[in-house]
Formats: sequence, structure tokens, C-alpha cells
Amino acid sequence: MSEAPAAAADGSLSAPPDSAPARLLRGLEHALLIGTLLAAALLPLADTLGRPFGIHVPAGADYLKQVVLWLAFLGGLVATRERRHLTLSTAELFGETTKVRRAGRVLAAAVSAATVGVLTYAAVGLVIANREEGRVLLGGVPVWLIECVMPAALGLMALRFAWAASRRSVGRVIALAAIPAAFAIALAPERLASFSWPIAVVILVALVLGTPVFVAMAALALFFFFRDGLPVTAVTAEVYRLISSPTLPAIPLLTACGYVLAESQASLRLLRFFKSLLGWMPGGLAVIVIAVCALFTTFTGGSGITVIAVGGLVLPMLKEAATPRTSRSGSSPRRAASGCCSRRACPSSSTAWSPARASTTCRPTSSSSRACCPGS
Repeated sequence: MSEAPAAAADGSLSAPPDSAPARLLRGLEHALLIGTLLAAALLPLADTLGRPFGIHVPAGADYLKQVVLWLAFLGGLVATRERRHLTLSTAELFGETTKVRRAGRVLAAAVSAATVGVLTYAAVGLVIANREEGRVLLGGVPVWLIECVMPAALGLMALRFAWAASRRSVGRVIALAAIPAAFAIALAPERLASFSWPIAVVILVALVLGTPVFVAMAALALFFFFRDGLPVTAVTAEVYRLISSPTLPAIPLLTACGYVLAESQASLRLLRFFKSLLGWMPGGLAVIVIAVCALFTTFTGGSGITVIAVGGLVLPMLKEAATPRTSRSGSSPRRAASGCCSRRACPSSSTAWSPARASTTCRPTSSSSRACCPGS
């Protein structure tokens, strides 16, 4: 398992590793991720197409929940390998080769490895509890067997966080040793109350130095669970409950739809259309940006996908028009899309695939009509 390079600016994956086992693991991750994404799209699509003929996928909703579970944890595993988790950019203020940056990377990796290691233990407890419950899906597939992806992915993520701590073995050993240290701290919950602020400060410092945001949130939650003597399996149980939500499968479908539209240059064609339609009017550039972002986000469901697909096209136009920096920093187009029109628009075509969303209706309100008007 070689250290992954920094994430490429164009969103491409890192170079394949040199060792054969690492390449095999990488190929297996990609194959499983692509397979689960296709299953997440085909299951609701088959159910939707067969509904007019009275045909439905047996236990399709139950299997779809498990597919989304796999999709979430496999995606997190690949994101850890590629270093694509959401982090604060404050670590970039320090030089790449400075001692502060190297020490901060080790601290961030240690907190990440320790937190994900505890989550792995909690996931194992959840799988054991569900095994004793004995739930099975249609076809005799045990639910606990499908849930094994949770501890497997989390355990590998913890190892990858520790491996990425440093290029030297000392930093990696320190990050790896943080995992048993976290369990050792949890063995004395009566003493944790006196260390509440120091541990919280360490977590926040690690967040500033590069710890992923989800790790910092999970670390604080686990610490307070330890301090109050509550079982940490409740954290993974809540994660499992959220992932099993019937509305969650729409999110990966919307994301995939957004990337398909972005790669097909649909955003460029939208920009050309609105530029020819509205470019003549005073202040037309601002209206073009709002219209393109709002319409594109309506079909993708996520403002982040809109920024990726449209931001690179409208930013040069805004620079050319000498728009002030605060108006062209990405927040205004995104808010115009997600805060005004897109989140109040009717469900997109991808959302309609989901059986759970098939009966959803869109009731326009006065606020939605005002939000679609620039300057309101």
C-alpha cells in the first residue's frame, strides 16, 4: 500500500501503485464501486419501468438500501486512498517541506486513524448484534453478511490514514499507535471529564492541520460517548440508519447525472444558449450565471456538482468583465443555484427513478417564485 500523491487538480485518479497486491486491491475497489453504482441506478429504474405493467423487483427497496450502504463505504475507501475527503485548506498556509507541516500531517493522520479505528470496532459490534438478530433478505441473504463492508472498509481506511501520515516509518508508527491509545483512553471514562477541553483542542487543531471534517465530527461524538459511558456502537447504528433512509439513493444518482452532464459538455451548451438569449441586456452576465447554475443544478440536485461543471466556464467570463472578486469567488453562483431555484424546483429526472420519491409532488410557494427572480 503505497502513499498516494496529492489529489490532482483536474480530478483524475492517482497513478497505479507499483506492487501487484496494491494494484489488485485498487482494481477490486473500482470494480465493486462501479458495480454498486450501476445496481443503485438499475434497481429503481427497473422498478419504475415495470410499474405500468404491474411488474416490480421483489425486495428491491431492501436490496437498494444495502447497495447504498456498500456505495457509501466503498466511496469513502476510495476517497481515503485518493485524499479527496473534505478538509480545511488552512494546512496549505505552511510550506510543504516545513517541520510544522510534517508534524501537522502526522497529528492529523493520528487523529484520523484513531477515530476510524474506534468506528471499526463499533461497526464490528453492530454486525455481531445484527447477526444475533438473524434478519435475512429475500433469497436467504443474511443482512449481517452484507453489513460486513462497514468494518472492512473502515479498518482499511484507518490503515490508509496511518500510512499517509509520513513518508518515514516513524510518523506512520506514531499514527498507527494512536489507535490503541484511543482505546486506552476509553478504559477510564471517569477521568475523561477532566480532559474534555485538552482533547477537544487537539481534535480542532488536527482539523485545522488536515484531518477530514467527518473525522473531526466523529471524534468529538465518540469522545463524549466515552465520557458518558455510552456504547460507541450507537454511532455506527445511527450511521446505518441514516444510510438506510429511503430517500438517500437519490443522492448518488444525482451526482452521477451531474458528472455525465458535465462530461457531455451540457454546461457549455447551456452557457452558449443563455449568452445568446440574455447577453444583450444590461447586467446580462449576472443573469446568465444565475440562469445556467439554477437550471443545471435542477437536473443534478447538488450545488457542488454545479460548481464543478459550470464554475470553470463562467469564471473566465466574470474575470473578463472585471467583476469584483467577492462576486466571482464561486459562492455567488452556487448560492444562486442551490439557494434560490434548484432546491425549490421540482425533483429532477434522476430523483424520479427512486420508488420512494415517485409519489412526491412539488408545491410551488410564493418564496419559490421570488427566488427565481434575480435581485429579489
